[in-house]
Amino acid sequence: MTPSQFRAHVVRGLAVLVLLMIAAEAQAQEAIDLIQNRWTPTQYLVIQNGQPFAGPTSPAAATARWAIEQAPEANVIRLRNLAGSLYLHAEGGQLQVGRVPADAQSANWTLERVPGIPDVRLRNNATGGYLHTHDGPLVLGDASAQWGQSFWKFIPVGGVSQVAETLVPDEAPPTPPPATSGCAASNGKWLWIKGQWICSKGCTPGFHVAGNVCVKNCAAGFHPAGNACVKNCAAGFHPVGNSCVKNCAPGFHPVGNLCIKTCGPGFHPVGNVCVKNAPQCGPGQHLSQGHCCPNGKNWKVNKCV
Repeated sequence: MTPSQFRAHVVRGLAVLVLLMIAAEAQAQEAIDLIQNRWTPTQYLVIQNGQPFAGPTSPAAATARWAIEQAPEANVIRLRNLAGSLYLHAEGGQLQVGRVPADAQSANWTLERVPGIPDVRLRNNATGGYLHTHDGPLVLGDASAQWGQSFWKFIPVGGVSQVAETLVPDEAPPTPPPATSGCAASNGKWLWIKGQWICSKGCTPGFHVAGNVCVKNCAAGFHPAGNACVKNCAAGFHPVGNSCVKNCAPGFHPVGNLCIKTCGPGFHPVGNVCVKNAPQCGPGQHLSQGHCCPNGKNWKVNKCV
């Protein structure tokens, strides 16, 4: 190798090293969150069998970790799953994950907050539908702001959540005036009513107090739970949407009107048994009899051939 060839080789090597360092720094600064359902804390937004799903998971699972990418518009994000770098989107009006163009509105999600609730709602910019589990399974559609199942908590995986700190302005009621202001002395209470603190002895007719906020009363047959209205059910039953469903036996959990086997991390239910999840194969590989093999080869006996 001549001296000039050697110098060129060193320059190329340094350039590659710089690019790798830049990529590593960008990945380290990337906001990664778990996305947890407010109403059912055991449910996380995950990818299962290639589809978006709400259910139990391990916080370490790549299928449960989402990179938060900020869109040019305020309070709009894109959600990229770390397992395969697939985006949550609604192309064709159907909730799914996959690769989409950078300008696709179907992969853009507007973050909405309701005063008094620290978590956010996710509204798809293309369909206008909300991500929720009100009827059991994860769906995208119309959703009342009273449904706790339509709110999601962003939990940072190390560091601070970009959603909580940067993208969404704090629209929750500010700290109420101090008790020494005289409200308590007049047998009143500071309540957040129509965007302002009012010293009142109660809410206006048709509303009830939830913390320090006045919330609309529930219809007959429902009872308030925080800012949501929940169906009144007899003992041994639980509410699913506007219906009452029989409680599940130990070891099972409800999904819609069904009782599904509760499985540990790395497993999924098939009937009444738990089956180990298929591995996530990397680029240039495919799944063959439960094993990842290079494309063009298949698993036979104990190796890829």
